[in-house]
Amino acid sequence: MIIGGHGAVGQTISKALNHHSLVIGGRNTEKIQLFINSNLRDAQSIKIDIHTFDESLFHDVHTVIVCVDQNSTQLVEYCIDNNLNYMDVSANSGYLDKVQQLEFTNQSSILLGVGIAPGVTNILATQLIKDNPNLKNVDIHVILGLGEKHGSAAIDWTLENMIVSYTLKNETYKPLNMHSQFMHHSVKYDTFNFNFADQYLLNHKYPEFNFFTYMGFDKPMATRMIHTLMNLNLSGFFKTKNGYKVTKHALLNPKFGSDYFIIHVSNGMDELVFDGYNEAYYTGQFAAISAVKLVDDSLPFGLIGMDDIISYKDLSNIQSNKN
Repeated sequence: MIIGGHGAVGQTISKALNHHSLVIGGRNTEKIQLFINSNLRDAQSIKIDIHTFDESLFHDVHTVIVCVDQNSTQLVEYCIDNNLNYMDVSANSGYLDKVQQLEFTNQSSILLGVGIAPGVTNILATQLIKDNPNLKNVDIHVILGLGEKHGSAAIDWTLENMIVSYTLKNETYKPLNMHSQFMHHSVKYDTFNFNFADQYLLNHKYPEFNFFTYMGFDKPMATRMIHTLMNLNLSGFFKTKNGYKVTKHALLNPKFGSDYFIIHVSNGMDELVFDGYNEAYYTGQFAAISAVKLVDDSLPFGLIGMDDIISYKDLSNIQSNKN
């Protein structure tokens, strides 16, 4: 069952799993059926609300893949209790942190952190600490393309996390308050702390290390301008109805920047980088590869991440195929 399997990332996953019998779930069965008719071989549509789902819908299901945002852990707990494999493409830090606190059985694989950040960031960070186990502090830099078109939910999440403090390893941080920077292709990129989920997953998995994630944009001037606005306490503009609407409209219809993104991970001595154009493409591809591995391969039981099933070497192959 793929919940939200007709959405942007969900479509890529659904097509990659077209050799299986699929159930595509969501609230709009008309849109789902149109997608199925045009793209899938053996699939049925069902209407489902993940917050108030009917358990009978899952009786013939062995794997559940969720491509919509959620806050409650009700569905993943049901999958754990009933030995169903589960994969979630959510980047919601609060939700993923809640899932990590659950008790896991030895009868199902629960795959979290699929995409770019979390996802690729975790793979690079994992490789870095394998190569340098004695260096305990790892900084993760995520550079987003201002010209890339993002979905409404992703923009809502970004704007909300620009103004809400977050807690990491028992410390509370104000977003976009702590500065870092790195060089890539002779360009200096400024970055500032942000509430990405990868740092929660990595700090939970490798408690002896300290992971901290920073965000910036492909246009360094835009990064510095946003930081300045936040420090001048103009973040209240985002909280007003009109301010939020104007900002979201600008992000939904970008007129500035490119779709170039960079993932840069460093421990102060060595660094690893993954970059490219069209973040949405890579997100879909990594999600599809992860889904196929979850369904077709015998993955470890319990909580796993993308860094458990896709190696650092695999990233180069995926990048080569895109190019």
